[in-house]
Amino acid sequence: MKMANCPQCGKPLTKDSGKNQYCCNNERCPVVFVRSATNPFKRKVVFDASVREATIRKIEEATAQEISLTRQIRLSCI
Repeated sequence: MKMANCPQCGKPLTKDSGKNQYCCNNERCPVVFVRSATNPFKRKVVFDASVREATIRKIEEATAQEISLTRQIRLSCI
């Protein structure tokens, strides 16, 4: 069996018995499990829900800042 490492933190993954998924045991890593860890073409990484929420929040904040900056630039040109 080929050893697989977590795509996020690089620690070894452990395979769940009877399932085609590998779990990351690193408590600080946001990866919950990886499917097809040894095949990069079929790889699917599932992250902790809180990480997704934080990422979405960062994108929303960056978008709001970009909109605000664009408005300021347009108003200064008038």
